[in-house]
Amino acid sequence: MGWDRYRKKSRVNLIVSGSVYTLMNRIFRDAKEPLYGRADSIMKLFPFTTSVLKEILADHKPEYTKDDLLALYTLTGGIPKYIEQFMDNGCTDMGSMVDFMLQPESSFFTEGRRY
Repeated sequence: MGWDRYRKKSRVNLIVSGSVYTLMNRIFRDAKEPLYGRADSIMKLFPFTTSVLKEILADHKPEYTKDDLLALYTLTGGIPKYIEQFMDNGCTDMGSMVDFMLQPESSFFTEGRRY
């Protein structure tokens, strides 16, 4: 295969991203899979810590409460995509976060249905 032969010299980076850890692990680490052994680097991303959530919340609502922080962590799990959606829509307290999540076209409802 041409890709395997020239991948180190080609100056092309193939980036594969996925949110299902077990699937990504199997694709690149199971000897039976076609991409086994072809990952030069694997980067595992983690959710934001509570200290980062505090900074983000403070940037958007300096007078945030512990309940606001708890709601942000509980409803997002520290996942940047969800935090960004809340902050971009001014949702900095539990009530506004829940209202935003319950909108019919909210990604919290529709995300798993796209595929």
